[in-house]
Amino acid sequence: MPYSPRPMKRLGAWFGSVLLAISWFAVAGAQELESPQSTVRTFLEAAAAAQSGDDVAMAEAMACLDLTGISSMREEVGRKRVLQLAEILARTGFDPDSLDEVSSARDGGVPPGEPYVLYQDPGGVGQLELVRLDGEWRFSDYTVQIAIPDLAQALEERARGPKYASAAEWLRAHAPEVLRQKAVLLEYWQWVGIALLVVLGLILDRLVIAVLTAIVALILRTQKMDADRELTRRSLRPFAMLAMALFWWGGLNWLGLPPKALSVASVLVTFVTAVAGVWGAYRLVDVLCNALERKAAKSVSKFDDLLVPLVRKSAKVFIVVFGLVFVADSMGFSVSGMLTGLGLGGLAFALAAQDTVKNFFGSLTVVLDRPFEVGDWVLIDGVEGSIEEVGFRSTRIRTFYQSVITIPNAKLLTAVVDNMGARRYRRWKTTLGVTYDATPEQLEGFCEGIRELIRQHPTTRKDYFQVYVTGFGASAIEILVYTFFDTPNWGRELQEKQRLILDIMRLAEDLGLSFAFPTQTVHLVNDSPPSGPADGVTTRTQAVRPIGRGDGSGDEGVSARERGRAAATALLSRQRLREQMEAEERAAEREAAAAAAADLATPDAGSTSSAQDERILRQLAGKNWPTRGEVGEGDAGEGGEG
Repeated sequence: MPYSPRPMKRLGAWFGSVLLAISWFAVAGAQELESPQSTVRTFLEAAAAAQSGDDVAMAEAMACLDLTGISSMREEVGRKRVLQLAEILARTGFDPDSLDEVSSARDGGVPPGEPYVLYQDPGGVGQLELVRLDGEWRFSDYTVQIAIPDLAQALEERARGPKYASAAEWLRAHAPEVLRQKAVLLEYWQWVGIALLVVLGLILDRLVIAVLTAIVALILRTQKMDADRELTRRSLRPFAMLAMALFWWGGLNWLGLPPKALSVASVLVTFVTAVAGVWGAYRLVDVLCNALERKAAKSVSKFDDLLVPLVRKSAKVFIVVFGLVFVADSMGFSVSGMLTGLGLGGLAFALAAQDTVKNFFGSLTVVLDRPFEVGDWVLIDGVEGSIEEVGFRSTRIRTFYQSVITIPNAKLLTAVVDNMGARRYRRWKTTLGVTYDATPEQLEGFCEGIRELIRQHPTTRKDYFQVYVTGFGASAIEILVYTFFDTPNWGRELQEKQRLILDIMRLAEDLGLSFAFPTQTVHLVNDSPPSGPADGVTTRTQAVRPIGRGDGSGDEGVSARERGRAAATALLSRQRLREQMEAEERAAEREAAAAAAADLATPDAGSTSSAQDERILRQLAGKNWPTRGEVGEGDAGEGGEG
């Protein structure tokens, strides 16, 4: 088996790492880190020796850094940060002879818990901080993980780039000497820049709203949807506020504000950004659902009318829940801890939310099973009315008393729903009473005429209807009329029912029949011989007309049905002719009124007076009210107003 040097090299590397770690801990315990000055001096001396390859010196320099925040590859990262920090101090002109300026006090000369700032970048990239940990001063975790990489990159770019390190340095260099003086934590040119940023941000807010409104309107037009313009502007305002906040944040970075001011601004901008994003998504749901509602109103199907409100509320609930988590995470709260606490209280939450879950599944049942649609006339557990809205939790029913009843959707899982609006036909059953002086031929013709009216009626069911004489009532001969109307709603049903009833009344008049009303006939009988009326006795009698039966051959019945059918046909023909003539008269009146209005719109020198023109126009339109010139002094009344 040939010899391979790789295992030996790996073993040597591992052994060297162990020795370096042991030396790091040993040096960390032996060196002096009791003040910021001693820590900086120790780091500079160890870093200078480490650059020549001394591992013990490298471990000593790494001991000056807080590496507890680095979980993996701590040694490699520590070496890299030592070299970067030494390069930063060298490039920034930090002189080891100026260590006397660094605090030598054990507390660093700063309040407890506050970091000691060794260097602050003029361009606002970051700062080098030392913090006190267990009585020893080390470069902070922020410095190791964020400030050192950012400063190293910025210094490298500045070495290759222009002479100004940042936009803030350029602005300060070109600002007048008067504006470079400091007032209330900032220089005058920085305050001027902040005021200018505020004004430009407000202008940007208006521009973003206008542009986004135009874009949304264009998108909706391409999808053949229409939305309320004012609602769209209000819904897009959060996005304009988001753009304004981002613009302010970028501008503040150009002004070179101190790190503390930038940290406060960062928290505020993060909060505003998160809230504006969630608010904008919430309002955008209203815009889209408003457009969908307008499109659904133009469609024939009612399923979309039922679905749009449910989608609106579900989307809003999702956005609110997601937005709370997003805002909490943006502000630095522990979302995992919140979720863990929610998991511990999951049982109590489930018990408290069981009705909400039932209502949610009830709404899903309505959407999937579709027992009714918006506008349907329903009867649910004694509640009767028309469906007005199906929401995420409940269903609203508008009763015929114009009140609103709210039913939880969980009740729809077991409730019996009688959907009157889903009827294809609407039944009409009535009994007509005809006076007893009607002949059998008249009754037969009247029944056949009613059947013909039903056959020719535009909205009645033609395959099933019944019209027959059914009995003798107390004051009339009873005729059953049993038919169905094919109408979409109750209002149309009433309209068509009235049309059929009026035709039946006209048919009865043409056949010489009269409808009966409750009457009573009193007969007085005298047992004495009829020698004339006695004194004080009055006899009331009613002539009874015998009912003909025919000769039994059936010809009279057939002719009666034909006469009834012919009478119904003639009645409908006259009705159609009358309706056609009325429509033609109305069309002619409208044309004449339009022509007169056109003549009045273009008067000439030879035209009549305005009062005469108005009188002519109103006469052509079929109106006979007086014109302004025809109103006398007494028409205004004695009150003097007119």
